[in-house]
Amino acid sequence: TKSMFTYGVRNCATSEVFGTVKIGPIDRHHGLADLAVLIGDTRYLGLGLGKKLVEMGSELAFRTFPIRKLHSGILQENIPSIKAYISAGWLIEGVLPKHYMNQGIAQDWYLISKYNPNYFHTGYPKEHAVDPKDIFLK
Repeated sequence: TKSMFTYGVRNCATSEVFGTVKIGPIDRHHGLADLAVLIGDTRYLGLGLGKKLVEMGSELAFRTFPIRKLHSGILQENIPSIKAYISAGWLIEGVLPKHYMNQGIAQDWYLISKYNPNYFHTGYPKEHAVDPKDIFLK
């Protein structure tokens, strides 16, 4: 069974593809999947599309697949992505300090996730989330 799906995102007015939304690999046993959003055309950055694509990708994943939790990871330097995912209702569940090298600099890796409300009726376990203020005040 296919476990990874990539969707092109296009401008309806021009038909030009400017990004992708990737769901997977899907772990069907545990009900987990990665969700990654990429806006590859710099002309579309800074327009609030990141948040919208994360929202739409999350909804698509939850509606289409038996996923109870989406997850991803973001380098600490990628503040626009962190803000897009948080504003789309995702939680920062953990930080791996100095985990990845990015252009010769060790950077933190933020573990982020969104819980499918169909599986978690009492709400998300926010008590284990990292407060975004703690990240942006570093």
